[in-house]
Amino acid sequence: MFDFLKKQSLGETKAPPPYGLVLVILLSVSIMVAIVQFDYAWTVYLIENRWKFFAEFMRRTLFEGSAPGASDPAIIFIIAVYVGYFRLYANGASRKWQWLRPWIGFIVFTALMAGLGFIHCLKWVIGRARPHLVLKDGFDYSNWFEFGHHFVAEGIFFGSFPSGHTAAVAIFMTIPYLLLNDPYLGDRWRRIGLLSGAVAFTYSLMMIIGRSMADAHWLSDSIAALAMTTILSHLAYFHVLRVPDQRRYYQKHAVHPDLPRHWEFRLSVYWLLVLIGISMLLIAFNAFKRQDPPWLASLVFVGTPLIMIFSQKAQTLHHRIRDTLKIS
Repeated sequence: MFDFLKKQSLGETKAPPPYGLVLVILLSVSIMVAIVQFDYAWTVYLIENRWKFFAEFMRRTLFEGSAPGASDPAIIFIIAVYVGYFRLYANGASRKWQWLRPWIGFIVFTALMAGLGFIHCLKWVIGRARPHLVLKDGFDYSNWFEFGHHFVAEGIFFGSFPSGHTAAVAIFMTIPYLLLNDPYLGDRWRRIGLLSGAVAFTYSLMMIIGRSMADAHWLSDSIAALAMTTILSHLAYFHVLRVPDQRRYYQKHAVHPDLPRHWEFRLSVYWLLVLIGISMLLIAFNAFKRQDPPWLASLVFVGTPLIMIFSQKAQTLHHRIRDTLKIS
């Protein structure tokens, strides 16, 4: 899965073949297809046999006005990364920590695209009813790939698919990517990377089980969040931000590539706006299909220019990244 297994010389600048990305996608798709057969029954089993303290701890968070919960370390980590990211770009920032900028930019990009972009855009579009609404209030059950009961007109945070809590803790999966694949770290750090990967995966698995026990999510909601975060991490690290090549560039020139300030954040915002545009088109399609409310079909006139304008901006910036790093 990790492309460091394919040894590269330090002078090589060609991006690795996307074998790892293909493997991650195929594995994720296979799991999501298979879970359809067991999603309802296994979620109900976890709800009926739940450990109440564990389910409550996995559910709550300081950031929703409750006691500390399992997702709080991940949220605090993301906030700290964003603060560090903008601090490293500030005038007079210490050169001592500048080598960390590709790493922190990678986490910033992945957190925004996975935690806010794909997760919440899909919530708006899919509108899947949560387990407690299906089991207690008689809402219709729907599969993860179907339009559900909670259309966006009824509120944007009701949707069950995918799980935001799981996406938050899954951001720790970025750490093994950094430690396992960096061209300048030795075997000791790679062993730490393997350990951090095992911890991050276990943490995510606990959240998957806990969110279902709390009857807040179907199993597929949380598995999809973990899968999407992993896919985005792999795609961003090797094929979008080219983090190993950024590290080689800095090692060779003692400065970062000549790119716009906060370019990682800008790129993530561009793609986020493209995702919002796509979501608007899908919401418009669903509104037209349901005829409830029909005015939402007009979102097509907002979503289309968003996609056209910001996909062009994202591609232009990405081409500049590629050319600056001299990647063919």
